[in-house]
Amino acid sequence: MNIPWCALAISGRKTARKQHGKRKKQPYNGGGRELTLEEKSDWIIKVKEVKCTMMTGGGARRATTPPFKVQYKKLKANHKDEWVPAERTLERWCATQAKSGTKGLRTKYIGRKCEFSSSHQASIDTALSKDPYTTNSELAQDIGVKKAKTAKKYKEKAGWAQKKTRQTPLLNDAHKDARIECCVRNEGEDFRRRAMIDEKIFEDTPPRQ
Repeated sequence: MNIPWCALAISGRKTARKQHGKRKKQPYNGGGRELTLEEKSDWIIKVKEVKCTMMTGGGARRATTPPFKVQYKKLKANHKDEWVPAERTLERWCATQAKSGTKGLRTKYIGRKCEFSSSHQASIDTALSKDPYTTNSELAQDIGVKKAKTAKKYKEKAGWAQKKTRQTPLLNDAHKDARIECCVRNEGEDFRRRAMIDEKIFEDTPPRQ
C-alpha cells in the first residue's frame, strides 16, 4: 500500500522553554568532590597493607621496596569492583602523609571561601520548584545575592541543572494511527486538487497597483 506523502507531512511542533530540573545523583566514584581526611587516610592504609604484603610475600622479606606503580597495580586488582584514586594522587597522599603527617592531607582552600549555606539551598529549591523557568538574574534577587553568576554557581551547588532547549514533536500514537486510517480511506484519490496547510492562516490579497 502506497501512503500519500501529504498525509504524513503535517506535523505540529512546539519549542520547550529553558527550565531547570534536579540533577540526578551519581553513585560515589570520588569525582566531583574532595575526599575527606578519613577517606584519604583509609586509602593510604590500604596502600601500606599492599606494600607490606608484597614485601613479606612467600615468607621471605624482600630487600628492596617495590615501585609504587607495582603497588598501585596490586591495589587496583584487590579493589577492582570499586573506585580507586588515581596513581599520582595516591602517591602524592602517601608522600605528604610521610612528610607532614595526617594534617598535611587537609584540603587547602584558595581564595575567598564560598558562602553557600543551607538557607540558600532552601531558597533555591523553593524558587525553582515554583517556577522552573526562573533566570539566573531573577534567582539572584530571590536568594539575596548581587550577581547572576553567583546565583548560577549556587544553583549548581544546590543540585539543579539547566536543561537545553529542544523542539519536541506533538504527535503521539493516536495521531499516527489516525493518519494511517486517513491514507487507507482515501487511497487512490487525486490529492492534487487538495491544498495542504500546516496550521497556519493564509490571506488571499490582490497584488498592489
